[in-house]
Parts: sequence; structure tokens; C-alpha cells
Amino acid sequence: MLTIVKISKKKENYLVYFSDDTSLLVTEDQLVSHRLLKGKEILEDEILKIKKEGSEAAGLNLALHYLNYGLKSAGEIFTYLKKHDVSKEDRQLVVEKLKELGYVDDLHYAKSFVNDQINFTKTGPMVIMLKLKEKKISDELIQEALAGYSQELELKNAQKIAEQYLNKTQKIPYGQKLQKLRNHLHQKGFLPETISQIMANVPENPQEKEDKELLLEMGEKAFVTYGKDPFKKKQKVKAFLYRKGFPLEDIQEFIDNYQGEERE
Repeated sequence: MLTIVKISKKKENYLVYFSDDTSLLVTEDQLVSHRLLKGKEILEDEILKIKKEGSEAAGLNLALHYLNYGLKSAGEIFTYLKKHDVSKEDRQLVVEKLKELGYVDDLHYAKSFVNDQINFTKTGPMVIMLKLKEKKISDELIQEALAGYSQELELKNAQKIAEQYLNKTQKIPYGQKLQKLRNHLHQKGFLPETISQIMANVPENPQEKEDKELLLEMGEKAFVTYGKDPFKKKQKVKAFLYRKGFPLEDIQEFIDNYQGEERE
């Protein structure tokens, strides 16, 4: 004989706690029909009967509530039910039931997800693949869904991302902006060959005048910062400016002129 010590609302169901520190997820109908109230004593056989008749129904209620927020993969539903104390056996039964009813279809889900990522976030296929793996979509279904993401469409999206990125106002050398663009395209999930095509067709430096002014400003500060030894200072300034994305010929011209001013 066990005693009900607590009853709490759990989404669309109720979680009943017993005096032996166990709990049971039940539907509202079960709560009423079995007169489950705090303080009531109940036989273990009755608890087993309630569990057998209603735990799957409770899990199904939870899953349907979760689906109100949009399409979900089978893996997402399985994880959601686990978080809400639905047993592994019942989680499997619920997911299979939802598949039978047409509420869960991982291929349809994956294709819809890919389509949204292509059209709304302009994400590359590598990131899409990782996101689908996180949602427990099988590799086979991921590849089938990504078949709709053509190389032409990927290149078009990458080009749009590149144009938006290069048009951002940033007080950095054009060379550094291009380095950041390459990293940005990689983080967005575009394939290496696509990134190479984009980088091969970026416009010539449209901020050459601003870059020369920036080179002068950063170079002068670097000469003040990097020690007293002339040779070591020159090498450190050169390396610093190169890391910032300035062309080597511009860096050398600046260093030569700056040292020439020092000799005067």
C-alpha cells in the first residue's frame, strides 16, 4: 500500500508522487476516474493497472502538445518525452503512433528544414547537415534532403552573404576584411570549393585610399610599441601589419619611408 504525497501539473498531464519516492505520469481522465488525490492510499496493483492503461496516452498527449509549436523530428519528440519522465518503452510506442498518424515524418521534416535554411538564413550545406544530425535525423535522410540544395543555389546564397558582408562598414584593411569573409563563409557552412569561387571573384580593393591612411596610422603606433632594436622592430612591425591584411608591397613602402624619415 502506497500513499499519494503530491500531485503536480505537467504540461497536458499530471505527475503523481508516491510515498516510496516513485512517480507516475497520468492523464486528466485517469486522475478523475481513479480518484487520485493527495493523501489517498492506493494498492500497488492499482498503480500498475493505471500505468499500463495510461502511460502511453499521457506520452501521446505530451507529444501532441509539443507538436503544436511546429514540425518535430522523431528524435526531438523522443528527447522531449524523456525530459518529461515518459518511460523508454512508451516513448518508442508514442513515436511509432505519431508516425502512423502522419504527424511525424523525418524526411518531410528534413526537406522542410533544408528549404527554410536555404531561403531564409542562406546557410550552407555543412551547417545544415550538422543541425539535422543534432535533431537525430539519419545520415541517409539528410543526404536525400540536401539533394535539393544544388551547387548553383549554394553559390548564389554564398554570393549574397559575401556582398552583404563586404558592404558592412568596418575600419579594417580590405585584406583583413577578405580574411574575415572567408572565415564567415566557412562558419555559415559553405563548401570549400564554393568559398574558393567566391573569393576568386571579389571586387578589387574599393577602399585603397582608406587602407593607406589606416596603414600609416597603425604602422606608426607599431613602431612606437615594438622595442628599440631597429632590425627587430622592423620585422615585428612588418609581421604585425601583414597579419592585419595589408599588402606586402604597401607595408615595405611604409617601412622604407618611415625609416627614411628617422634617418633625416
